[in-house]
Amino acid sequence: MIAMIRSAKPFNLYLPSNMIWPRMLALFLVYLGHSELQIGGGYGAVFFLTLSGYIFTRSILQLEAQSLQVSLSNFIYKRFTKIFPALTVLVLLSIFAKLALQRPVDFLQVTSVFTFMNNYYNAYYGHPNNGLAHLWTLSVTIQYSALYILLLNSLNTKKNMSYFLILLALFCLGYRSLLVTMSWGSDAYLYNSLETRIDALAIGSLMGLNIELICEHRSWTWLKHPVTFFLNCIAIYFIGKFPTDWRNGLGFSIQAILYCLLIYQVLNTKMFIISVSSHKTLGLLCSLHLRIKLKRDLK
Repeated sequence: MIAMIRSAKPFNLYLPSNMIWPRMLALFLVYLGHSELQIGGGYGAVFFLTLSGYIFTRSILQLEAQSLQVSLSNFIYKRFTKIFPALTVLVLLSIFAKLALQRPVDFLQVTSVFTFMNNYYNAYYGHPNNGLAHLWTLSVTIQYSALYILLLNSLNTKKNMSYFLILLALFCLGYRSLLVTMSWGSDAYLYNSLETRIDALAIGSLMGLNIELICEHRSWTWLKHPVTFFLNCIAIYFIGKFPTDWRNGLGFSIQAILYCLLIYQVLNTKMFIISVSSHKTLGLLCSLHLRIKLKRDLK
């Protein structure tokens, strides 16, 4: 079923120690966007989606390397068992906090979270900042993953899948740019819907499918240089500072490409090593701070 992505040369599919750095960066950007500083949220969303596309594709590669079958039903079951326990605890804590503070609970939003449609709830209701709206990226990722698996049978070669991902990213870019240029749709729809954000996921997946080709060619070694890494970070920063219409149109796609370059640089640099325990501790501290801030905002 997924022989299309078999590689003749083995490649470390996860490189967990190195991949912690991109995950930490995405975490901190989202954290800063929801903190009192309210900066970096836009960067974090694009980076999270790009990284999700990459990691999901590499996960498919690992399953294929182990001769395990990938099906939509198996995917749904694994997502259910992996995500729902933590998601349930988060939603219940949010509900109890609102009830304790005598705030209304939007059960339609709660339903959208559990059905992974929270992004379209946000798009319709204007992305309300009430404790659960930030889960829209999870919904987009799950929707994209299901679509990706459904296409595995039809696009049965790595080349066809790569071409499709390119066309998908271009379609998203064109559609989103049209919405921005013609002032169609709300900002919430532009920011939250799958069809307007799928380019980052597709670009991340394209990187995941073809990273061996980049790593195997010496002509790309200059991308590993520290100066290139520094310049890439500067480019990502300044693209985020461009005018809103330009950033929401072409800017999201360019940022996704630069984030793929960042992933490649991190994966191929030995200095980016950090312990898993440090990453989890840092993530826990950020989560606790955001929970405290949410309770304070609700008062």
